[in-house]
Amino acid sequence: MLNIHRSVLYRKLTKYNLN
Repeated sequence: MLNIHRSVLYRKLTKYNLN
């Protein structure tokens, strides 16, 4: 379950990185 939480955080970070 922690993996899912980490995935969400990672996705947000990726979006910022794309900027």
